[in-house]
Amino acid sequence: MDRAPSAELRNVRFLAGFRQSAHFDSALVCKLKDAGLDNMTFGEASRRIAGWPNPMVRSALLHLMWSHYFDVDLSYELTPSHLLRPGAPR
Repeated sequence: MDRAPSAELRNVRFLAGFRQSAHFDSALVCKLKDAGLDNMTFGEASRRIAGWPNPMVRSALLHLMWSHYFDVDLSYELTPSHLLRPGAPR
């Protein structure tokens, strides 16, 4: 019997697409790290950075989730309401 992958597995597979740091503007990644986004939702954080196209900001945030700069609850499907908790190490 085939079972659908768990939400956690689907999320990890999705985030794996954002693992290559060379694909992200380092200035944007630094700006996100310095923006005080801890305990903000993914949706709020993605609208917080001015001067960058929103798709680039969202992609860089997803990269920071993959690299555990931000930790999120992967037990349910990723949404804009996911809370960005401080990850480790920083």
